[in-house]
Amino acid sequence: MSAALSLMRIGPAAEEALEQCLKNEDKEVQFWAAWALVMNNPTKLHALPILQEGWNNSNDKYKHLAAAEALFKAMNRKIDELKE
Repeated sequence: MSAALSLMRIGPAAEEALEQCLKNEDKEVQFWAAWALVMNNPTKLHALPILQEGWNNSNDKYKHLAAAEALFKAMNRKIDELKE
């Protein structure tokens, strides 16, 4: 989680590294990379299934909050696009 937070703070320059982390075998790495990626760029909709899986398959309240935060951000961005 702390690595993902650091990458999120770097911003768009970290996108390539986060994209690579989505392919990692470790589900935790995938989840936090997806979170950081969507928080930086809510148009990265291909990361949403990983967030949804983390939401559905975890009892960790922090993962639930993180997933909700990123899913909301992506959904809000999509709604704004539809309004344009």
